[in-house]
Amino acid sequence: MKILNFIGAGAVLVGMTAFSFTPAQAAPLGPPDSDALVAGYQVITFDLQECSALQRGVSMANGNGTVAPDILTVSGKICDDAAKFGPLLEKVAKDKGFDLPKSLPYTLTARYAALVRNQGPGLGIRYLNDQIESHEDALAIFQDEAANGKDPELKDMAAKVIPTVQGNLDLLKSTLAKHS
Repeated sequence: MKILNFIGAGAVLVGMTAFSFTPAQAAPLGPPDSDALVAGYQVITFDLQECSALQRGVSMANGNGTVAPDILTVSGKICDDAAKFGPLLEKVAKDKGFDLPKSLPYTLTARYAALVRNQGPGLGIRYLNDQIESHEDALAIFQDEAANGKDPELKDMAAKVIPTVQGNLDLLKSTLAKHS
């Protein structure tokens, strides 16, 4: 009997030791954190797609001035910023065990399709208008997350992204004003 008690106690001790070294599971993300992560990622993906479409539109136009040079410069900045922040959001999602969507919502897909379909005159202005709308959406998303988020890492990231989104929104609006 003493041997069984000794073996049983040893098994409990081994079990407790194994349990104490098991890494804790991250708490699943819930709203508003999950909403901000998804929406932010989708807006960044949309921005990258539109930048690419704008560049293709310029090359298809054979340099005939369809898109003004300052709009191309703004597009380059938007692309650079989206390319910088996209991987940061992906890393946070991966670290949190959160699966990002593989596709854009219908509204963004439809806006992108309209831009791609109409790559003639006015492409640059349509691009600016789409980007103003997506940046206004992104700004609202990140401001809400910074103010109301529950996950400290996401709140901090949102607070760091806000100045870039606001700066790009101001740049987009001022560029559009020059062409109106």
